[in-house]
Amino acid sequence: MERRHHTVPISYLLGFCDPKHQLRAFDRQTQRQSTVSVKDASVVTDFYQMPGEADPAMVERDTLGDIEGVASPIFSQIRKGELAINSEASGVLARFIAMQLVRTTQTRYWAEDLADWYGKVWFEGMTRETVALRFREKGIEPLESQVDAVMEFVENPQRFRFVPPQGSSLLLMLTTFLGILPHIDRGWNWIVAHSSGRPFLTSDHPVVMVGDSVNDGVGVASADEIWLPVGRHYAVVMSRDHSLPPVFLNVRSDHVRRICQRIAWEAQRWVYWHPRDDALRDIDVPRREKNLVVETMGWRDRPDGTVGEIVRLGQPRPKIPGECLLSGRPVTDQKAVFDGLRAHRDSKSSSP
Repeated sequence: MERRHHTVPISYLLGFCDPKHQLRAFDRQTQRQSTVSVKDASVVTDFYQMPGEADPAMVERDTLGDIEGVASPIFSQIRKGELAINSEASGVLARFIAMQLVRTTQTRYWAEDLADWYGKVWFEGMTRETVALRFREKGIEPLESQVDAVMEFVENPQRFRFVPPQGSSLLLMLTTFLGILPHIDRGWNWIVAHSSGRPFLTSDHPVVMVGDSVNDGVGVASADEIWLPVGRHYAVVMSRDHSLPPVFLNVRSDHVRRICQRIAWEAQRWVYWHPRDDALRDIDVPRREKNLVVETMGWRDRPDGTVGEIVRLGQPRPKIPGECLLSGRPVTDQKAVFDGLRAHRDSKSSSP
């Protein structure tokens, strides 16, 4: 059974390869560069593993292969400068982009971090009495040793980690794909952006969003633009601005650099580019920070007299100085306003 699974398809990465099908790669974890074969790029062992005896190869070969297969000829045409995106091509690319947004190791780590956080919140503040009560609610009369074991976790949560069931990240990937596809499949102006100067790079998380952020976050429903570089000098851009032309020639090098910086900063681990290019020039790629950020936004009173904590879960999204849209409009950073909440305080609350 094949255990080497690609999180970014080979047919896509070919747009950044040399004639020997090699890529230049930067590893955020080790901070080192290397040359890799396109067949070995973005490979994760057992990434599509499913419960039981199900063959994970069917996910990459069939479900994902169907999406890649129809998108690949479009990528080839764009790289040759032969195609402005028509309605048929946009439907194909929408499915590819929606899947590639979630077909990443970020989805796996997000699922794992959420499971760990929610599991620990569920046990937060429990006493021996409440632990015993939960056992009894399940029809189990607990032994002292069983209560001791749970209390060891309650009192020392940093020593433990909740692990989601096998296949959870795959389920999250597929359900999220179905959820975001309608937001990507309609309402956009599809543009081919060409750079005659500075080349594009890509990564193990190649789809990035640009637009006004709220609490440093931008999603598919709020993004003004979604970018997918498809080759050294071409990118597919989804824009809310329908006044822009279908082909945007000679994108300025400083704009390309900002897009490349966004891609590099949002890469989970690997950044890729053509071996002849100096793609990381003027681009900083620090080690990846933690995936899940939990921020307390405020507190609310519950009907039962307890206090609930309002939290925001997210992923770090660094700000790009001078970031703007293709039209030239600068993007802004805004903060959400939550009415009726008390300000953050240091005391602990019960679980949300």
